[in-house]
Amino acid sequence: YTEYYEDKPHGEVAGMGYSVASQFKTWDQCWKQIVKFEEKHNFKFDFVLRTRPDLYLAPKILKPAQWKLWTDQKDGNSAYGLCKCHRPELVRMTLKQGKLPVQDPFYLAPRKVARVFMTQYEYLNASMVKAAHRKENCYMLGESVDMPECSSVGNLHNHGYEMNVVPEMMNNYDNTWKMHSFMNCKFAISSAGWVILGKGGADPKTGCPLIYSHHFPVWDEDGKQIVWKGRRWTNKRYKSMYTNEKLTAEDVDHVV
Repeated sequence: YTEYYEDKPHGEVAGMGYSVASQFKTWDQCWKQIVKFEEKHNFKFDFVLRTRPDLYLAPKILKPAQWKLWTDQKDGNSAYGLCKCHRPELVRMTLKQGKLPVQDPFYLAPRKVARVFMTQYEYLNASMVKAAHRKENCYMLGESVDMPECSSVGNLHNHGYEMNVVPEMMNNYDNTWKMHSFMNCKFAISSAGWVILGKGGADPKTGCPLIYSHHFPVWDEDGKQIVWKGRRWTNKRYKSMYTNEKLTAEDVDHVV
């Protein structure tokens, strides 16, 4: 992917950094493996799902086996994602259009539609990046962090396809959070029913999810922000990420 960035004006690649481009490249390589498998076994998949191994779906909230799209949308023209419901302002904006914002840890689509978002590295150029910056091309463009999803939304649109949240999630966007138990671990999960567990690895003692504390401010007793040196971990992710409580020095458990 480096050839795309060489000798390009900064404005042409704003919001589309190396990490995103490398992700698109990986999807493209995965697609080639899918096609190779199909050719070897002389068949084609009905659906393609792109996800990540540390994505946790709450079984009492999200029940993929019961999703109607498996039968209703087998020949449909839409890709589906999980709701980006932790952004209330983005939810309000998209609801005006009768939609909800998606997040890219999980994309699911009929094969013909999946081919587009799986191979969008092939379409990665300055025009695509600029187009993704325009709200008329992406219904969910709120901030720069929405650019990866908007590149998929815009690319699908250019091919005559849509992006929507999984239909069964349309009623789960109130952004309420509750503590959730999984084996011996407890963590916060939203009404949307999913969370990424692997942001910071796992506690070596318990195996429970951790997160980099430097993703969020850490405060001392006098209310002043602490400037950390090095990388620290915390298993108090629910205090900082999902509530208004402040992360304190006592919450930071591990130093790496």
